[in-house]
Amino acid sequence: MDDKDKIMKCYSQRNKSLGGQFIVHGRINLCLPDAWLHSIALAEDSELLYLHYSTCTVKIIGYRLGKLYTDAVEGKIGTVIAASAEDAKAIKEAEHAYHPYVTEINVFAMEPVGVSALITKNA
Repeated sequence: MDDKDKIMKCYSQRNKSLGGQFIVHGRINLCLPDAWLHSIALAEDSELLYLHYSTCTVKIIGYRLGKLYTDAVEGKIGTVIAASAEDAKAIKEAEHAYHPYVTEINVFAMEPVGVSALITKNA
């Protein structure tokens, strides 16, 4: 597999999915409906993207993440795949510098409403 194939496998636009799919280590970790997405933030260097859903925040680290940002804004983010760290340097320097490349996906769950109040009362 050459560098171009590795780059293109980090992100694919969707066609009929209900929302974004986030894959780490070859399996689907999370599938989130577009309706749950309420804010999006992209770092100036396009190497850090936050997708704030009603149930969690997805933090994506990589290179050239502008396409993911644009698709998220338009309500059509596709499948995001975290590639292996060993490929990161080669891909970052590859001549095909227009494709997004994802090195890491982190998901931070939101605490359900009222849970902290229940824990405090019962403690």
